[in-house]
Amino acid sequence: MKKNPAKNPGYRRGVPLAEYGILRPWLTIPIRRTTLPALLCYLAVVIRDFFTLQYCARRGPTAAAVVPVDHPLDALVPFRPDLAALYLDFINYWIRPFSMALRRYPGKKGLCLCRDFLTLLRVTYREAARVYRFRLSTTARPPCTTPLICRIRRIDPHLLCVPSLHVAILALTWAYWRDVLNAEGRAMAEDLWAGALNITESVLYVKQHSVNCISAALHMTNRLIPTLFTPADAVSFIDALFREAPDITAEAQGQLREYMRRLFDRFQSDPAGSSDWAQPVKDWLAAWEAAPH
Repeated sequence: MKKNPAKNPGYRRGVPLAEYGILRPWLTIPIRRTTLPALLCYLAVVIRDFFTLQYCARRGPTAAAVVPVDHPLDALVPFRPDLAALYLDFINYWIRPFSMALRRYPGKKGLCLCRDFLTLLRVTYREAARVYRFRLSTTARPPCTTPLICRIRRIDPHLLCVPSLHVAILALTWAYWRDVLNAEGRAMAEDLWAGALNITESVLYVKQHSVNCISAALHMTNRLIPTLFTPADAVSFIDALFREAPDITAEAQGQLREYMRRLFDRFQSDPAGSSDWAQPVKDWLAAWEAAPH
């Protein structure tokens, strides 16, 4: 018989992260003085630099051009509308560790961990918007075939592809909580790793991003939190993608990973990026826009 978690303090230690709910953070973070300011600042940036930026561009004139960033290699990944729910799970993915922190580290420590993560999340949105304001970017998407895919298309103007915030947030979440958990929560860190890979693969399967978007996101994450997410982490992340994809041939898997590694290395080695992570991405977008495809 399954033990009652409430009567077993060690029940949550080392169990899969998916067993944590998301209700506790929703009920706790907005009402605590430790976390409320960080939450409000984060929401303000999301409204300004994600939703408003896209909707204003879609419904009115904008100074930024829209660059299609599709790559021929994207065609190697089949359209999988059945993975739309997994794609949308990325919000719950970064909220579930809050439940872990609030339970495992009661009192102010858990709240401070959540607060600091929200601060990094806000910085990630703000920094990505620097590229979005330079060039909006999009990808071609197949026709809607399921209600959930249609719902995603209605809500998402699909103009902020490079860098992929989806992927950047996944990498940030894994790196931040891996550092917090360390050896004590190795099983949970592995679960975070697997979740990040699965959801990253889904952004290509549901055709919300291109391979180009992933390399840019990992480059940005490394430059924003270099001690938590190293270049070696980014390469390991890329090298682990599509290893268990039954619908993509081994040769195609290798081509996808090789391209993403090369583009990541290009961003990392660009001298323009030594003082500003975004400049190599901006330069690449301008060159991609000008080149025939």
